[in-house]
Amino acid sequence: MRKQHVKGLLIIALPLMIQNTLRGLLGSVDKLFVGQLGEQAIAGVGGSNQLFGLFLTIFLAVSAGLSILLSQYLGGNKTDKFEKLFATMLSTGLITGLLVTVLFRFQGETFLTWLNISGGALEEAASYFAVIALSTTFLLLSASFSGVFLAVKKNTYPMVATFISMGINTLLNAYFIFILEWGVEGVAYATLISRGIEFGILLVLVKGYLKKLEISFRLGFDPLLFKVLVSLSVPMALDGAAWQLAMTVYTRIIFTIGVQEVAVYEILKIFQTLTLTAISAMAAANVGIVGRELGKSAFQLAKEKANAGILTAFIVATGLNIIIFTFSNQIFGFFNLEESTLNMGLRAVPIVLVIIYVQILNVIFPFILRSGGDTWANLWITIFGFWVLQIPLAWGLGIHLQMGIQGVLYSMLVAEGVKGGMFYLRYRQGNWLKNLAG
Repeated sequence: MRKQHVKGLLIIALPLMIQNTLRGLLGSVDKLFVGQLGEQAIAGVGGSNQLFGLFLTIFLAVSAGLSILLSQYLGGNKTDKFEKLFATMLSTGLITGLLVTVLFRFQGETFLTWLNISGGALEEAASYFAVIALSTTFLLLSASFSGVFLAVKKNTYPMVATFISMGINTLLNAYFIFILEWGVEGVAYATLISRGIEFGILLVLVKGYLKKLEISFRLGFDPLLFKVLVSLSVPMALDGAAWQLAMTVYTRIIFTIGVQEVAVYEILKIFQTLTLTAISAMAAANVGIVGRELGKSAFQLAKEKANAGILTAFIVATGLNIIIFTFSNQIFGFFNLEESTLNMGLRAVPIVLVIIYVQILNVIFPFILRSGGDTWANLWITIFGFWVLQIPLAWGLGIHLQMGIQGVLYSMLVAEGVKGGMFYLRYRQGNWLKNLAG
């Protein structure tokens, strides 16, 4: 039975895994091109993306709540609620995207100074941030469209859109940097255009698919369903905000240590991205699978499929980590780094690979808990792991004891390990085995 669940999960999850991996590679491709511009550019763009992610986290958590509810509405054959909820999400995303874009455009550099970025790195960060801020609405609406496809198990559509977007982004990066010599702004414009194209493709695909289901594509607002969505999403949004804010403080700590350390940290994040984006995609796909069973109150089957997802995640992660370890030298070789920076990064690779294994627990278990609405536990575990353990340890080891980037990574390993154990215990309690469809 477990083999059947694993096979079923992989069939549904594979397109989403490819999509998220491509999206992660898209950011890594940006870093590769930025890496040709020097360590100040790498640090500046990395800081900008961290700040951008902090502000987007809240809405993307709401989008995750959308997928959970839509999958359970489908499992309970309640297409009327599906239609009304999607219309509500569409309107909310459009308004939020426009408001956040204005905020980013006029206050971007002020926000960047929170990260303790200064000098050349701040100039690079500000020019990059001002352009990618324009892509906010594209990202928010694309997340909603992807949430629909995730709920209906049609993950191939977002995968195709991301694949096309990545190809265009790569070509534009090369053109804007090496031919027009636009520097960091060239990378930002390539990202903006590719995100706009991805949004356009998903818009066409989602309208066509909803038409087949006889579900209208429209703007609207249902206060009752919005309240249900918010009640489910608030702890996820706070969880994501606590995580992203902690990562922002984390980035500030590394900037305090030095720009070289920031450059190394941003490259090491590529390794994490390659594995964890695939695992996150699998976990997100499993939410739809488990959510449908929960919507039918088939709790034992939901638990079996959740266990199959956990097993599959570790199998996939092992294969990806082997690839990363094999090619880590070549990845660092793509960047224009000083020899001391390069050696610092290579020494840190083994630590990061161990961290990735521990982080799998902190990806797969929270997604399972969310599928049944057990979201507040995720929030408290996240707050404890980051704010009680990781941030103080990062400051103490990295700055106070002058262990540099290795001290920062050790703090991450300890905190992620404790969090993983806490998530496992919460999963075993079974509070997530609930039918939310009503």
